[in-house]
Amino acid sequence: MSTTSKKTNRPKFIPDQRIYSLDLTPEERFKTREYLQLEKLPDPGRRESKDPELRQVDEAAQLYRNRWREEPSRFELLADPAHKRVCITVNAGVGKSKAIEQLVALRQSVDPDHLVILVHFSELPTDPKEFIPFLVERFTSYLDDLPEDHLPHQLPALTSPEPYIRSLLRTGKLTIAADGLDEENVRVGKRKAKALRRFLSSFPNCCCCIAGRPYAIVEYYWFELLSTHNRDDDASSHWEFWLVGSFTNRQIQDYLGPERYKELQILQADIEFTPRVLESFRALKSEVLSRVRSVADVYWFSIDDALKLDRDKIGRAGLFDLEHDEIIDFLSACAITLVLWQHDPMSEGDRAASRINNGQEPVRRLPKLNRFKKLVFERMQRIYGSDWPMKKKWKSLLKLNSSHVEFGFFSQPEPESLIWRDATDRDFFAALWMVRSSNQEEREWFANRQSLVYSFPTDSSRYAELVEMWRFLCGMPDEAMIDRDGADGSLGRWGQSVSPIFQTGIVPYRATELIFRSWPNLLRRAGFNLSSAWSEYDLLIATAEAQRHFDPNAKHTSSKPSSNVDGGAHQIIESFLRQYLKLRDLEGETGRII
Repeated sequence: MSTTSKKTNRPKFIPDQRIYSLDLTPEERFKTREYLQLEKLPDPGRRESKDPELRQVDEAAQLYRNRWREEPSRFELLADPAHKRVCITVNAGVGKSKAIEQLVALRQSVDPDHLVILVHFSELPTDPKEFIPFLVERFTSYLDDLPEDHLPHQLPALTSPEPYIRSLLRTGKLTIAADGLDEENVRVGKRKAKALRRFLSSFPNCCCCIAGRPYAIVEYYWFELLSTHNRDDDASSHWEFWLVGSFTNRQIQDYLGPERYKELQILQADIEFTPRVLESFRALKSEVLSRVRSVADVYWFSIDDALKLDRDKIGRAGLFDLEHDEIIDFLSACAITLVLWQHDPMSEGDRAASRINNGQEPVRRLPKLNRFKKLVFERMQRIYGSDWPMKKKWKSLLKLNSSHVEFGFFSQPEPESLIWRDATDRDFFAALWMVRSSNQEEREWFANRQSLVYSFPTDSSRYAELVEMWRFLCGMPDEAMIDRDGADGSLGRWGQSVSPIFQTGIVPYRATELIFRSWPNLLRRAGFNLSSAWSEYDLLIATAEAQRHFDPNAKHTSSKPSSNVDGGAHQIIESFLRQYLKLRDLEGETGRII
């Protein structure tokens, strides 16, 4: 496929991505601010939760969500300067910046005499008196980049741009479009918001469109800029609010392009992809995409990139005291604590210990956070040391979860409760904890529950809830793992976790799907000529090489594995293959592989 056709199949944005406008009665407008809270925004792209408590939260918010009306024509809405005060937000991760860029192009195309000045919110002045010089400077810079035949027809008679700018402000022929409301230091941002409000009150006909995430709108700049009366108790607003909708399935295909969409369909299973994750997935380089072989790969490369992308933007604001690795580890610590909740090996004297023979169902709902936070903090301090500031970091995590849609991993219907939204997300991050940060007790807990994770005709599984976590762990890519002190023995955390899958004697059954999912990673790490971009044929060749290497009766010995060998992976493969001949000849149930 040519470079040109790739660009054609993968547009920069989806031109018909839906936009919703907040349609309130005069009485409802007195509490406009409530409708902008993240948990009350509609998100047609999110699957309906099967969790009763989450469904109850969703149903309670439905009255608010019903007040958002889908606009029939995106282009007509964005192009119309009759919408003088507009705030664009998003509940799906992607689209507000593209919408405001479209607004700029459309308003100037529909009316060539209408001027739109696009800026980042952080560039705005902090003094209302500085706005005219600021706009003149931006306009002058804009003119310098235009060829003469594109100049507005009034300009040849003007000796100075300032009277022209003032005329446009008075007649409503100028729009200030400011993106990145959530990407500015709040203390400075509040000064800019106040200055913008005062400037707009001096020029009421001036059009203004701002864009930002819901949390910044509701918590940071509501009273300074958006409220009607500029009072702390004022939840009303005269601004219009537009919400960029999630992608439809057809738009997802348009956004990714047919080839990458097909690749995603093959791998995605039951994954819920937000537009931000889709953006990261479609931006994966070909050499990275060629290594995607499991759902764990898709989750890691997409989510990790998505969090980096937005963390880089958020980093400009100086609002959140969490580095990227801390975010990954924090979410992983929360997830593993929920998975181990019924009997956490780190929780001494846990009353739930008596339930160990009744299964270990992971949880998603916590009515109280005290014990949960204690266990999470203990895990994080194990990584970052006892001086790690727990309370400060927890506040930052809650800010991220509220202010940034990709961090909407959990909801808090009440301040001291927590609900993890998606069980598959929880299981992915829990598996990340096991391969990056787990201790011996946690790995033993998990290993004791590897053989009965599936239902068999004669033996129902007690641990079916751990299936997805095991699948993620077995297929976890090398990039997701980091070398940390404390991984006991030569196997490392991943090797210690998967080793019991290949052992006999614990139970009469072994989960062969888990063997299948971890086998390619073992071969590669043991040095058996299997690249990270392997095909099924490559896998067969590498397996045959390993069988010959460890078979004392082989007539032709293969070459030794490469020098870059993971001793733990080598040890697991050797142990498994040396017992294979015996295992396949055993009669009866004991020791059989199924």
